[in-house]
Amino acid sequence: MELDDSTRTIAALLFRRVGDSLLATPALRELKARYPMCDVCVISEPQVVRVFEQLPYVDSIVTCAPSPSPIALACVLRKLPRKLVTVDFLSDPRTALACLLSGAKVRAGFGISMRKHLYSHTVSPQDTLKPLYSAIHKARLAEVLGAGTTEFHSEFKLTDDDRAHAESFWKTLAQAENVVAFFVSSRRSYKKWPLEKFQDLIAMCQNELGITPVLIGSQEEEGELLEFAQTFPTKPPAVMACPTLGALAAVLARCRLFLGNDGGPKHLACAVGTPTLTIFCADHPEYWTPPADPKHIGLQSNSSLSAEKIVRVIQGMDVLNA
Repeated sequence: MELDDSTRTIAALLFRRVGDSLLATPALRELKARYPMCDVCVISEPQVVRVFEQLPYVDSIVTCAPSPSPIALACVLRKLPRKLVTVDFLSDPRTALACLLSGAKVRAGFGISMRKHLYSHTVSPQDTLKPLYSAIHKARLAEVLGAGTTEFHSEFKLTDDDRAHAESFWKTLAQAENVVAFFVSSRRSYKKWPLEKFQDLIAMCQNELGITPVLIGSQEEEGELLEFAQTFPTKPPAVMACPTLGALAAVLARCRLFLGNDGGPKHLACAVGTPTLTIFCADHPEYWTPPADPKHIGLQSNSSLSAEKIVRVIQGMDVLNA
């Protein structure tokens, strides 16, 4: 279908996770390109608002309280200008009900379980046997509303303050070359590759590839990262605990490679154009890795995945001394 000329606002429900938010940017970009007279409004929790700031195709951002109830979300939506269209990128029971209660006649979401009946237009859920890159799957919500999608790269816009923060940190590396960002932590334990394996990998990368490792993470993770860095008897890696998403993105933009666990930092690296080599301990790599792109590789963690194998993959990517 196509939206009619009376549509005033396209409200995108996107919050909670950095990665999911970044992977929705291609869909938002296509919706704005197809309907330039509409206000593309993102409904977001505070911790991921920065993903949408500075994007030219996001006209407004409305923050909601963390973990809002369906009624609270519906109240946020009902305050937006009419005529309203909702695009539910989360499509969980809470957001699906909020879309219905918003009064919007056009409501797009993923057709999951019984909640598919709460939308006017649905997209099929992911096929676990033939998984799609999440950005492509999310873009189908734009397609069902008449917006054609031809490319799926995510975006994150850096500010001068972000770049200044990265420059300040870079000076502490004393003109090091081949800087690689290692993401060894995760909020979810099932996504963590063992630290002892990371220790072997980092040491091998230093000795055989001549890289300068930097452990990246949030300020909340700084203690964990410093403790891990101290386990290296020689050449301990630097630690960069970034105070903001923008600062982290700016640091990643200057690195030769992102290497580590799946998570928000990996998707930030993709968004700023840094090659990624990601270790997946639970999900299929196809869900979260740009397809047919030699700059981005996903490896499934299993008994055969070793530091030696990962070093060979890095060599094949040809990202060092570029």
